[in-house]
Amino acid sequence: MQRLLTLTTLVLSFLIVGCGGAKSGHVSGSVTLNGQPVQAGQVTAYAEANQAVGIATIQAGEYSLTDLPLGPVVLVVQTHGPDGRPLGQPALREGEKPPPVQPKEGAGSSTATPEVAPVPLKYTQQKSSGLNVTVVPGSTRFDIPMSGKGEIPRLPMPRR
Repeated sequence: MQRLLTLTTLVLSFLIVGCGGAKSGHVSGSVTLNGQPVQAGQVTAYAEANQAVGIATIQAGEYSLTDLPLGPVVLVVQTHGPDGRPLGQPALREGEKPPPVQPKEGAGSSTATPEVAPVPLKYTQQKSSGLNVTVVPGSTRFDIPMSGKGEIPRLPMPRR
């Protein structure tokens, strides 16, 4: 009888604790354009329902998405917003001009802002990026090697 009670307790403990398992995963890797690291931008992960489930900042050619739901996701890479501005820059008010371009600081300076190079537009859209990865429990390495000519997005012209 004691053995049956111990076995039942072990089985119930396993069912309560062990069946939950990991419900999220981690995807990270490098982001390159024509073999060169992308210095700044963001990687967004979309689930099957076209819902953004994670956003990571690209820093020095690397990104890291955490707490993603398990299963297939599509990644997109953006360095510029739909209005053509580099990500992270404040929006301009109507009639406001962009600030003048500052001369680049010395190559050895640690305070220099990374130059934001545009990526090919195909990588900025879910339907065309081709960056499909399956999130599994734990960590997955998924490098993003892009190729082609970068383009800055342009807002569509208003219809008249």
